[in-house]
Amino acid sequence: MKRTSIQISSLLLLAILLGSCGETDPTIYNGTLFISFTQGTEGRFVVQSQNVPYPMQVGIPYPVEQDLKVGLKVVYATGIEGIHFDLPSSVTIRKGQVVADFYIYGHAENMTDRRDTLVIGLEHEDAATFANEYTLVMQPPCEFVLEEFMGDFTAYEQSDYEEQPYDPYTVNFAENPNGGDTLVVTGMWPGEPFKVVFHADDPSNYTWNIPDQFLLADYNGYGETRISDEGPGVVLTCDHELTIRYQIYVDEGYFERAFIRFVKD
Repeated sequence: MKRTSIQISSLLLLAILLGSCGETDPTIYNGTLFISFTQGTEGRFVVQSQNVPYPMQVGIPYPVEQDLKVGLKVVYATGIEGIHFDLPSSVTIRKGQVVADFYIYGHAENMTDRRDTLVIGLEHEDAATFANEYTLVMQPPCEFVLEEFMGDFTAYEQSDYEEQPYDPYTVNFAENPNGGDTLVVTGMWPGEPFKVVFHADDPSNYTWNIPDQFLLADYNGYGETRISDEGPGVVLTCDHELTIRYQIYVDEGYFERAFIRFVKD
């Protein structure tokens, strides 16, 4: 099971800072400005013939009063820009905003029998010394088979409230006795099992969710505790990997908000 030593004192502090579920204070951090990738430092891009792009995002810790134009550069690539992938030269974080989205496009017609690695870097005087490079593995699609996502996975997790990632730990995805497109997860948090749902109707965009659901009757005196995702997760069928952002919460606030990646053992 994961390290649940998000210590009680830390949890009490978070509850005070956050006030209530869904409310955060954007001015908690007021140190040096930095620009970084916001969704981890690596990902997998299944290149589809429908030309569905890979979404990426850069961000800053607080809004500023001028636009920030951030250069994007190829640090390393096994493919050729313009033939296997397209990368914009820059992305702009608008004044008053804290994030900006951009997209990587793959050329499916040129990637039917290859797998490429692309490392993207940031060019700006305020680029962070961490999360300033993103490694993207690009490959053709593989068919989704639910049974292939049953079994043990190694979880790699970065909490919003911890500077360093948690140590990797084992999580199990098991068949739901009721069948369907749902699996049952154990080994991630106390109060399990909980259910996750896979969506395989669109071959260009396999996703999964952690539906909002009951987790514990009471966690450390805060009452009913629930788990849910913060948006659909990505299913990487070729590598049997899953990524998602999730949250553990009570009425007073969050116990956890984190980005997590599962890799099939």
